[in-house]
Amino acid sequence: GYYVSFGDPSIFRCGRAVASALFPKEPLLAHLGVEIDYPMYGQFLRLHADQAQPHRSTAFRTACLRNGINPDVRAPGPAHHGGHIERLIGTMVGKLRLLPGATGSNATQRDGYDAGREAAMTLPEFERWLLYQIAIYHNSPHAALGGLCPAQVWDREARRHPPLLPVSRDPDRVFREFLPSKTLTVHPNGVHINYRHYWHDVLRNRVGQKLEIGRDERTIQHVYAEIDGEHIELTVKGYYPDVSEAEWEAE
Repeated sequence: GYYVSFGDPSIFRCGRAVASALFPKEPLLAHLGVEIDYPMYGQFLRLHADQAQPHRSTAFRTACLRNGINPDVRAPGPAHHGGHIERLIGTMVGKLRLLPGATGSNATQRDGYDAGREAAMTLPEFERWLLYQIAIYHNSPHAALGGLCPAQVWDREARRHPPLLPVSRDPDRVFREFLPSKTLTVHPNGVHINYRHYWHDVLRNRVGQKLEIGRDERTIQHVYAEIDGEHIELTVKGYYPDVSEAEWEAE
């Protein structure tokens, strides 16, 4: 799985990558208009992760465990401790450097090159390009796999382990469990976040209580309150544009 963003690593973005790995890719491919075969999905039991702060957070670990995933954060040390992923990153970075607008790996390579002016892709265009690169990788022979392609090995192993994902697994629920959250008090006019008020009728009898509130960084239109094991959508009161928190603060 993967997730493309301009932002720094966060619980939200790491969670989106986990969800991408868990669920079938056909809806995403159809949305982006990409015609490739990307059959990899399903329940995985262990997540190998580096020492990035989101991977070490209690919220991320809890969300993983709720979904049957053991977050295995490697000990601090050289990159070769995660050699398999570092090699894949190296392969992809080598292709990225060929794109117009690539910044290079150091100041010497960037000398006199205006990456911003030379950039030629929007984020959706880049995501389409990345998907094609993933497809090429999946269908290229690997010596470590005895000359087979990753897609061939996946197909062989997947046939031995049906079903790949429990029928009860809900993408929306998984997504909400990986949202960054904080504990907030319910006021008579709702939950307060940055001078905005969020409300749902379920809060009417919970005034004064403290609830865990999850926030989707892509929009200020709603947040999610965790109540009795469910994530209830609270809608912002008043008129606000459908923008991200960062966009709203920048205005």
